[in-house]
Amino acid sequence: MLLCVGVCWGALDGIPHVTDEIVYTLQSRIFASGSRTAPAADVPSMLSYPFWVTGPDSHAAFPFGWPMLLAVGESVGLGWLVNPLLMGVAVVLTWAIGRRVAEEPAARLAAVLVAVSPALVLLGASRMSHTSVMVALLAAVWTVLAVRDTRRALLGGLAVAYCVLARPFDALVVGGPVLVWGLWSLPPKWRFRIAWVAPSAVAAAGVLLDNHLINGSWATFPADAFYATWLPERPGCNALGFGPDIGCVPVNGELGHSFLGALGQAWDRAVLLDRLVLGMPGGLVAGMVAAVGLRRPIFVVPLGLVAVGHLLYWSPGMAYGPRFWMLGVPALCLGMAAAAHRFSAGRPWARLLPVGAVAMSMGGLAYVWPELSDRYWCVDGRLQEHLDTFGEDGGLVLLRAKGTRKAGWPRLGVPEFTCDPMLEAGDGLAGWDPTGGGWQVRHALPNDQIRVYRDRFQPGMPAWLVVHDVDFDERTVVALPD
Repeated sequence: MLLCVGVCWGALDGIPHVTDEIVYTLQSRIFASGSRTAPAADVPSMLSYPFWVTGPDSHAAFPFGWPMLLAVGESVGLGWLVNPLLMGVAVVLTWAIGRRVAEEPAARLAAVLVAVSPALVLLGASRMSHTSVMVALLAAVWTVLAVRDTRRALLGGLAVAYCVLARPFDALVVGGPVLVWGLWSLPPKWRFRIAWVAPSAVAAAGVLLDNHLINGSWATFPADAFYATWLPERPGCNALGFGPDIGCVPVNGELGHSFLGALGQAWDRAVLLDRLVLGMPGGLVAGMVAAVGLRRPIFVVPLGLVAVGHLLYWSPGMAYGPRFWMLGVPALCLGMAAAAHRFSAGRPWARLLPVGAVAMSMGGLAYVWPELSDRYWCVDGRLQEHLDTFGEDGGLVLLRAKGTRKAGWPRLGVPEFTCDPMLEAGDGLAGWDPTGGGWQVRHALPNDQIRVYRDRFQPGMPAWLVVHDVDFDERTVVALPD
């Protein structure tokens, strides 16, 4: 947990960076206010941002499960702490599972590997949804291994249900097999079976109902509706599968999603995970060899499921490392720990294994730290520092930017990237309150229209214009007169 907090504040300024994180944070503020959606944007073009729906109501285009959980922290100003706390839970659950499938020393070593793995620490320092889903699936697996009563079966069922609400595709790819495994392993009593599967059924019904309430269609997810208006020329933008019409933006310079392209993306993920799982090259290979060598396929099944399942999705998914595969990392750590314990049992240097794991992790984090702290995903905390100097608790902040800036974070799996005015506005939108209080952040209109907008929509509110030269990364802040 402390490692995640250190990365969160030491490198990421304690703010969301990736567009997904920013949108999750905005949705969590809506939930914290007691609503599912916020009022429609006063001027939609002034709030144009990836994955954010501006009307007829404002809300995120993502599933609502993770923002609901994030809202618990965001409601008290501690949204940045939710994922680090969940990483602490992941460590404990890894140990609890490990002592049921391996020896106690191996379980402890596996918990250490999970605690210090750069791959998991990076996500645990973010506001992405993957850590919460990983913890939920670990809880479900522990339930299957340790079930004694109906209440524990219900806990596992609720954990899988959360995955349905937060990441339905991961729930299908990994949560589905866990449900089947639980049905096969649980005591053959109807109350256990109902407690195990009923929460997921209710969650699935809740997702469909939410689709209907938000979009007027049971089968249309918010992301589908968003992409239909954001990129109408790409009807297969959010679809699964292969073909020239699949995908939203070019990947490696080409539109569409082919099977060979999917294998290429999987290879890129594997290479990056190989470096990040232990903090040094060879981690993924060592984990796979160790797991197979133990003849315990359970240790590689989760990674295999997510690797195969995400072949169908066009996005490389490399923000904060190969995040689509993170659900399989704890099982990989268990496999490595079990193999290391079997090899080192009784030897005097066995006690040094956790120390070596921590040392490798520190090296891995030091390897990616410069890129992570260098305006990751075009965002940093400097605009928030400007807001703090205004001497106000809220007001209108108009963002105007020009130019583009080439960027890249190759050690984190993103060798080429373009920071444009919309993405550069992310640090401002991260401070926006979509429910109408606090800071109201907008893309700026031309000068002759700003007064018209203020008189019509924000009368009497103090206002500032922030002009950002993206090419040179320079900002000018001007207080606008009444």
